[in-house]
Amino acid sequence: MRLLVPGVSDVPAAFYAGRASFTRLLRAGIEIYTYQGEILHAKLYVFDCCWSVIGSANLDFLSMRFNDEGNVGILDEGFGTS
Repeated sequence: MRLLVPGVSDVPAAFYAGRASFTRLLRAGIEIYTYQGEILHAKLYVFDCCWSVIGSANLDFLSMRFNDEGNVGILDEGFGTS
């Protein structure tokens, strides 16, 4: 499993909180990569190698309902494993 996280953040508390679990994730075999470009706002989730969600909204009620952001759900094992 691979995890891509932003290399910099405009919210220091979120930056450090996100890294609090890195040791545990690395020990579990997760590969962690940092994105060094501009702010990375897009999200990609893959569940069980067959259901993928791509978009800009967080998976919480406020983001989905009020922030005018969108996601696309893809149910395809070929897409989820490539």
